[in-house]
Amino acid sequence: MNKNNSYYYYYYCILNIFFRGSHSNTDLVFVILNKILSGPPTIEVDVTSNIEPSIGSSYHLICSHRTSDANFVYSATFQWYFNGILLPDTSSRLLLFSVLSLSDAGNYTCEVTATSNLLGILINGTGSHLVRLQGT
Repeated sequence: MNKNNSYYYYYYCILNIFFRGSHSNTDLVFVILNKILSGPPTIEVDVTSNIEPSIGSSYHLICSHRTSDANFVYSATFQWYFNGILLPDTSSRLLLFSVLSLSDAGNYTCEVTATSNLLGILINGTGSHLVRLQGT
């Protein structure tokens, strides 16, 4: 067992404690073994907007995410990119435009980093959305 991989080591320690005691809950053992065998959770990220972009109007993009393990407790941070270039001061799940201009057309990417304080692991995911404006 690689102690550097905290996800696996966490469940390894739980099993170790479990078998040293007089526990007989086989369902718990199967749940823990399944966690170990399935590996760390993954994250899926979507970037959407529920309105059509138009020049001169306000617009927003929404970054939503979910992990492959519903029981994975984490805190999330967000970072936005425009055509691959980091957008400073964009750490919210919403990217707001007060007035769209032709120069705002392009590919927007949201990077989500989920951090588990309990397990001490990070997982990253990205999602993109192409903003097309008339004339682009």
